Amino acid sequence: MIIHINGAINSGKTTVGIELAKLIPNSKFIDADYLVPDDDSVALEVKIELIINEIIKKAKELVKAGYVGIFSYPLSDEQYQKISSNIEGDYLVFSLNPPIDTCLSNRGERVLNEWELNRIRHHYLVGINAPKFSYRIIDNSNQKPIETAAKIFSIVKGYLKCC
Repeated sequence: MIIHINGAINSGKTTVGIELAKLIPNSKFIDADYLVPDDDSVALEVKIELIINEIIKKAKELVKAGYVGIFSYPLSDEQYQKISSNIEGDYLVFSLNPPIDTCLSNRGERVLNEWELNRIRHHYLVGINAPKFSYRIIDNSNQKPIETAAKIFSIVKGYLKCC
């Protein structure tokens, strides 16, 4: 099984994914932002395509090894279709959808730069925060990350052999 935490930049994907991995035995969390080297000479569209390909590769490896894979990365409809058509088994996407003002604020220790602020606006404009392909869309603005992770866990535990 693959669980994908989707949402705009600063929506809480990584933190929720880390907490979710603590709740699911035999799971591995992967922050897809780090699947390819950060290289400013590579165009964003190319980098995104490389990351999507790496998500597919890692997801196949994890499923084959018997792990529950948990990924965090913003997804467009096209990227979702590519991933879902290239992996076997359950692929559930949970989209974090706090109000845009929440994502645009500095949360925790993270201080957003201008590029990130513009990218968040773009993510909301194109609907990455609440796409139709989501298994569930969650407004996590009034939840701690562990509460959001627990909510996702309560939904997926029926799919898991462990729980």
